[in-house]
Amino acid sequence: MKRLCIGASEHSDLLLGICRLAALAGKRVLLVDGTLSGRITCIVASEEGPSLVRFGGFDVACLFPTLGSVISHLEEMELVFEEYELVLVDTDQLEFLDKLQGSGPKFDGLYITTAYDKFTLHRTVNLIRNMDAAGKLPSGKSTVVIRNAVDCNIDEDYVDMLLAPLPFNRPEFYRLLPFDEVDLAVLIDSGHQGTIELRRMSRSYRKVLVSVAHEVTGEEVPILKRMIKQAMRRKIR
Repeated sequence: MKRLCIGASEHSDLLLGICRLAALAGKRVLLVDGTLSGRITCIVASEEGPSLVRFGGFDVACLFPTLGSVISHLEEMELVFEEYELVLVDTDQLEFLDKLQGSGPKFDGLYITTAYDKFTLHRTVNLIRNMDAAGKLPSGKSTVVIRNAVDCNIDEDYVDMLLAPLPFNRPEFYRLLPFDEVDLAVLIDSGHQGTIELRRMSRSYRKVLVSVAHEVTGEEVPILKRMIKQAMRRKIR
Protein backbone atom coordinates (compact mmCIF):
# COMPACT_ATOMS: atom_id res chain seq x y z
CA MET A 1 0.00 0.00 0.00
CA LYS A 2 1.45 3.35 -1.09
CA ARG A 3 -0.26 6.66 -0.41
CA LEU A 4 0.66 10.12 -1.64
CA CYS A 5 0.00 12.57 1.21
CA ILE A 6 -0.85 16.23 0.66
CA GLY A 7 -1.13 18.37 3.76
CA ALA A 8 -2.20 21.95 3.23
CA SER A 9 -2.87 21.67 6.96
CA GLU A 10 -0.19 20.28 9.25
CA HIS A 11 -0.53 16.50 9.61
CA SER A 12 2.88 15.19 10.69
CA ASP A 13 1.45 13.82 13.94
CA LEU A 14 -1.31 11.94 12.10
CA LEU A 15 1.11 10.37 9.62
CA LEU A 16 3.47 9.37 12.42
CA GLY A 17 0.54 7.93 14.35
CA ILE A 18 -0.72 5.93 11.37
CA CYS A 19 2.75 4.51 10.78
CA ARG A 20 3.16 3.66 14.44
CA LEU A 21 -0.08 1.69 14.56
CA ALA A 22 0.78 -0.11 11.32
CA ALA A 23 4.23 -1.01 12.65
CA LEU A 24 2.77 -2.33 15.89
CA ALA A 25 0.40 -4.45 13.79
CA GLY A 26 3.45 -6.09 12.22
CA LYS A 27 3.72 -4.20 8.95
CA ARG A 28 6.98 -3.00 7.47
CA VAL A 29 6.51 0.75 7.15
CA LEU A 30 8.27 3.64 5.41
CA LEU A 31 7.33 7.30 5.88
CA VAL A 32 8.94 9.75 3.44
CA ASP A 33 9.23 13.45 4.26
CA GLY A 34 9.32 15.18 0.90
CA THR A 35 8.04 18.54 2.11
CA LEU A 36 9.90 21.77 1.47
CA SER A 37 9.78 22.63 5.17
CA GLY A 38 10.86 19.17 6.39
CA ARG A 39 8.06 19.18 8.93
CA ILE A 40 8.27 15.47 9.84
CA THR A 41 12.07 15.61 9.91
CA CYS A 42 11.87 18.41 12.47
CA ILE A 43 10.27 15.96 14.90
CA VAL A 44 12.17 12.74 14.25
CA ALA A 45 15.71 13.66 13.18
CA SER A 46 18.60 15.91 14.17
CA GLU A 47 20.72 15.25 11.07
CA GLU A 48 21.27 18.11 8.64
CA GLY A 49 21.51 15.94 5.53
CA PRO A 50 19.57 13.10 3.87
CA SER A 51 19.12 10.14 6.20
CA LEU A 52 16.99 7.12 6.96
CA VAL A 53 15.86 7.30 10.58
CA ARG A 54 14.32 4.58 12.73
CA PHE A 55 11.42 6.03 14.72
CA GLY A 56 8.64 4.26 16.58
CA GLY A 57 9.36 0.90 14.93
CA PHE A 58 9.33 2.17 11.34
CA ASP A 59 11.65 3.94 8.86
CA VAL A 60 11.49 7.65 8.08
CA ALA A 61 13.31 9.09 5.04
CA CYS A 62 14.38 12.66 5.82
CA LEU A 63 15.74 15.55 3.73
CA PHE A 64 16.12 13.69 0.42
CA PRO A 65 15.72 15.96 -2.64
CA THR A 66 13.57 13.50 -4.62
CA LEU A 67 11.71 10.24 -4.23
CA GLY A 68 14.21 8.70 -6.62
CA SER A 69 17.06 9.58 -4.27
CA VAL A 70 15.19 7.87 -1.42
CA ILE A 71 14.88 4.69 -3.49
CA SER A 72 18.58 4.85 -4.46
CA HIS A 73 19.61 5.30 -0.82
CA LEU A 74 17.55 2.27 0.18
CA GLU A 75 19.26 0.21 -2.52
CA GLU A 76 22.67 1.30 -1.19
CA MET A 77 21.59 0.00 2.21
CA GLU A 78 20.40 -3.25 0.59
CA LEU A 79 16.77 -2.37 1.28
CA VAL A 80 13.98 -2.62 -1.29
CA PHE A 81 11.36 0.13 -1.60
CA GLU A 82 8.73 -2.28 -2.94
CA GLU A 83 9.13 -4.62 0.04
CA TYR A 84 7.62 -2.11 2.44
CA GLU A 85 4.01 -3.06 3.15
CA LEU A 86 3.01 0.55 3.81
CA VAL A 87 4.63 3.62 2.26
CA LEU A 88 3.42 7.15 2.97
CA VAL A 89 5.02 9.91 0.89
CA ASP A 90 4.31 13.37 2.27
CA THR A 91 5.16 16.20 -0.12
CA ASP A 92 4.12 19.61 -1.34
CA GLN A 93 6.70 19.71 -4.16
CA LEU A 94 6.12 18.44 -7.69
CA GLU A 95 9.86 18.07 -8.18
CA PHE A 96 10.07 15.55 -5.35
CA LEU A 97 7.97 13.03 -7.29
CA ASP A 98 10.51 12.57 -10.06
CA LYS A 99 9.93 8.81 -10.32
CA LEU A 100 6.16 8.67 -10.03
CA GLN A 101 5.68 8.20 -13.77
CA GLY A 102 7.06 5.51 -16.06
CA SER A 103 8.91 2.79 -14.20
CA GLY A 104 8.62 4.58 -10.85
CA PRO A 105 6.42 3.47 -7.95
CA LYS A 106 2.66 3.68 -8.35
CA PHE A 107 0.50 5.10 -5.59
CA ASP A 108 -2.66 3.30 -4.51
CA GLY A 109 -4.38 6.46 -3.40
CA LEU A 110 -4.31 9.94 -1.95
CA TYR A 111 -4.32 11.22 1.63
CA ILE A 112 -5.29 14.86 2.17
CA THR A 113 -5.40 16.98 5.31
CA THR A 114 -7.17 20.31 5.04
CA ALA A 115 -9.11 22.73 7.27
CA TYR A 116 -12.04 25.13 7.11
CA ASP A 117 -10.03 28.35 6.86
CA LYS A 118 -9.91 29.99 3.43
CA PHE A 119 -6.14 29.90 2.97
CA THR A 120 -5.86 26.18 3.73
CA LEU A 121 -8.79 25.27 1.48
CA HIS A 122 -7.42 27.27 -1.44
CA ARG A 123 -3.95 25.80 -0.95
CA THR A 124 -5.47 22.31 -0.91
CA VAL A 125 -7.23 22.98 -4.21
CA ASN A 126 -4.06 24.37 -5.78
CA LEU A 127 -1.93 21.44 -4.61
CA ILE A 128 -4.37 18.95 -6.17
CA ARG A 129 -4.59 20.93 -9.40
CA ASN A 130 -0.81 21.22 -9.69
CA MET A 131 -0.30 17.51 -9.04
CA ASP A 132 -2.88 16.70 -11.71
CA ALA A 133 -1.39 19.13 -14.26
CA ALA A 134 1.98 17.43 -13.81
CA GLY A 135 0.44 13.97 -14.23
CA LYS A 136 1.30 12.98 -10.67
CA LEU A 137 -2.11 12.67 -9.05
CA PRO A 138 -3.05 9.10 -8.01
CA SER A 139 -6.28 7.73 -9.41
CA GLY A 140 -7.03 5.39 -6.50
CA LYS A 141 -9.17 5.94 -3.43
CA SER A 142 -8.64 8.92 -1.19
CA THR A 143 -8.88 9.85 2.47
CA VAL A 144 -9.66 13.46 3.43
CA VAL A 145 -9.24 14.75 6.98
CA ILE A 146 -10.60 18.16 7.97
CA ARG A 147 -8.44 19.32 10.85
CA ASN A 148 -9.32 21.68 13.71
CA ALA A 149 -13.01 21.47 12.85
CA VAL A 150 -15.17 23.94 14.75
CA ASP A 151 -18.80 25.00 14.65
CA CYS A 152 -18.90 27.79 12.03
CA ASN A 153 -20.59 28.73 8.77
CA ILE A 154 -18.17 26.55 6.79
CA ASP A 155 -18.85 22.81 6.84
CA GLU A 156 -18.15 19.56 4.98
CA ASP A 157 -20.67 20.44 2.27
CA TYR A 158 -18.72 23.59 1.43
CA VAL A 159 -15.45 21.66 1.39
CA ASP A 160 -17.05 19.07 -0.89
CA MET A 161 -18.29 21.82 -3.21
CA LEU A 162 -14.72 23.11 -3.60
CA LEU A 163 -13.22 19.65 -4.10
CA ALA A 164 -15.96 18.24 -6.36
CA PRO A 165 -14.62 19.72 -9.65
CA LEU A 166 -11.12 18.39 -9.00
CA PRO A 167 -9.91 15.25 -10.82
CA PHE A 168 -9.47 12.86 -7.92
CA ASN A 169 -11.55 10.11 -6.39
CA ARG A 170 -13.31 11.84 -3.50
CA PRO A 171 -14.31 9.75 -0.46
CA GLU A 172 -17.93 9.17 0.47
CA PHE A 173 -17.45 11.25 3.61
CA TYR A 174 -14.76 13.33 5.28
CA ARG A 175 -13.05 12.63 8.58
CA LEU A 176 -13.55 15.54 10.99
CA LEU A 177 -10.87 16.10 13.62
CA PRO A 178 -12.29 18.63 16.12
CA PHE A 179 -10.14 21.41 17.52
CA ASP A 180 -9.04 20.57 21.05
CA GLU A 181 -6.86 22.88 23.13
CA VAL A 182 -5.42 19.99 25.16
CA ASP A 183 -4.48 18.10 21.98
CA LEU A 184 -2.72 21.20 20.68
CA ALA A 185 -0.76 21.58 23.92
CA VAL A 186 0.29 17.91 23.82
CA LEU A 187 1.40 18.19 20.18
CA ILE A 188 3.48 21.30 20.95
CA ASP A 189 5.18 19.60 23.90
CA SER A 190 5.68 16.34 22.01
CA GLY A 191 7.13 18.08 18.96
CA HIS A 192 9.80 19.78 21.04
CA GLN A 193 10.60 16.48 22.76
CA GLY A 194 10.81 14.55 19.48
CA THR A 195 7.94 12.25 20.47
CA ILE A 196 4.29 11.58 19.72
CA GLU A 197 2.48 10.83 22.97
CA LEU A 198 -0.89 9.26 22.18
CA ARG A 199 -1.72 8.58 25.82
CA ARG A 200 -2.40 12.27 26.51
CA MET A 201 -4.41 12.90 23.34
CA SER A 202 -8.20 13.22 23.50
CA ARG A 203 -10.54 10.32 22.85
CA SER A 204 -11.81 12.14 19.74
CA TYR A 205 -8.27 12.39 18.34
CA ARG A 206 -7.56 8.71 18.95
CA LYS A 207 -10.89 7.71 17.39
CA VAL A 208 -10.14 9.67 14.21
CA LEU A 209 -6.60 8.27 14.12
CA VAL A 210 -7.92 4.69 14.24
CA SER A 211 -10.50 5.41 11.52
CA VAL A 212 -7.96 7.03 9.22
CA ALA A 213 -5.38 4.30 9.88
CA HIS A 214 -8.02 1.74 8.89
CA GLU A 215 -8.64 3.51 5.58
CA VAL A 216 -4.97 4.04 4.81
CA THR A 217 -3.52 0.69 5.89
CA GLY A 218 -6.46 -1.65 5.35
CA GLU A 219 -5.88 -3.09 8.84
CA GLU A 220 -8.98 -4.20 10.75
CA VAL A 221 -10.36 -1.69 13.28
CA PRO A 222 -10.28 -4.11 16.28
CA ILE A 223 -6.59 -4.73 15.63
CA LEU A 224 -5.87 -1.00 15.39
CA LYS A 225 -7.74 -0.38 18.64
CA ARG A 226 -5.51 -2.92 20.35
CA MET A 227 -2.45 -1.31 18.78
CA ILE A 228 -3.39 2.18 19.96
CA LYS A 229 -3.78 0.86 23.51
CA GLN A 230 -0.32 -0.64 23.20
CA ALA A 231 1.07 2.61 21.79
CA MET A 232 -0.45 4.58 24.66
CA ARG A 233 1.68 2.67 27.13
CA ARG A 234 4.80 4.48 25.97
CA LYS A 235 5.89 7.51 23.97
CA ILE A 236 6.76 7.14 20.30
CA ARG A 237 10.45 7.83 19.72
